[in-house]
Amino acid sequence: MKHKQGVIIYLVNMFILVVIGRLILYIPNRKYLYILNVNDYYLLSCIIILLVVLGLVFSKKVTNRRKSLISLLVTVCIISIIGIYYYLNLPEYTYEKAIKLIEEKVVRQDDTVQIYIPQYREEKIGFQKHTLLKMTNYVYYVHINYSNNKNRVVYRVYPIDGYYERVSNLKFD
Repeated sequence: MKHKQGVIIYLVNMFILVVIGRLILYIPNRKYLYILNVNDYYLLSCIIILLVVLGLVFSKKVTNRRKSLISLLVTVCIISIIGIYYYLNLPEYTYEKAIKLIEEKVVRQDDTVQIYIPQYREEKIGFQKHTLLKMTNYVYYVHINYSNNKNRVVYRVYPIDGYYERVSNLKFD
């Protein structure tokens, strides 16, 4: 009976780590066009949990059942702490907010200008250098069409703080 309880606790622990841990970090990612650095935070939580559990495994003073319960508690605590930190540090700007920012700051009341929203995600985002545990390594691209000529102006918007800059003029038909 004690062996079955240990196995059940172990399975619950793995479910929390594998399914709930990933799900918690992926939930806001859709809203940000999947640019959040989910894997770094998930990997960090797994490494911390692994180190604590390895310390428990080599402890001779703790029973196996207690080791299982402690590892479950550690998993829940680590996933919770990293999840809270993650949610508190989400970028300020989603793609929609970046569009509104460019509309307010650049487009204003100009009738010859309109925001163009590309169909494909690859035209909406750009990758920067990977930085460990940074919330995102991507930038948004907001496209503006000028109706008086056939130019498209692209602005790069940083999702963390909303800093924006003009990138290029593109010709289109």
